[in-house]
Amino acid sequence: MISGRPQRRTRAVLGALGAAMLACSLASAPPATALTGEHSPAWAPASDEHGDNGDNGEGEESEEHLTPADVEWHDTTFTVPPVGDCPEQEVAFHSGYGEVDEYVYSFAFGTVIQHADVTGNGHQDTLIIMDCGKRTAHTYTGVVAMATEQDEVRPLGTVVDPEHWTHLPADVAVWHGDITVTMTDLVTREVWTQYHRWDVDDAEFVRVDA
Repeated sequence: MISGRPQRRTRAVLGALGAAMLACSLASAPPATALTGEHSPAWAPASDEHGDNGDNGEGEESEEHLTPADVEWHDTTFTVPPVGDCPEQEVAFHSGYGEVDEYVYSFAFGTVIQHADVTGNGHQDTLIIMDCGKRTAHTYTGVVAMATEQDEVRPLGTVVDPEHWTHLPADVAVWHGDITVTMTDLVTREVWTQYHRWDVDDAEFVRVDA
């Protein structure tokens, strides 16, 4: 059970400053473009449409299953992929916060949960910018991916797991199957973009612009 909101550290102040600086940088930056080449994904960007109306032509409705939009992500229990010092484990979230032993989890402040097909299987997946750290240590911020299939929510893996706690994923978008992550360094104020992709053979996310 969660006893209350985790105490905010210096990270919250730096995060607010970083977000403001990032907004100024993005305002003048050109839009991201999808990577091309022989390893480019074959599927198109996910649509916001839900598909057909459920009529199979015989007057019967097709069976409905849980979709990412159905999940109350800030108030549910699911297995979070590893972020920073935090291992992969099941976390019960309440209002976007969760605690397991010495680890504190939270949905990164001011970020938006993204839904898109990032594996190419035709199902919408979920991308979350997640904070996690021990109570007595710095909080790391990573990007994790979740799959919602049938009536099950399961972890796909960690998309971005920064080496340093000051490297903050501030924005995520999906372009033709590539995951575009805007990063910022809270100390140096540097802003850069990383591209990641689902590797079907190894069933994991890999960086493709390094």
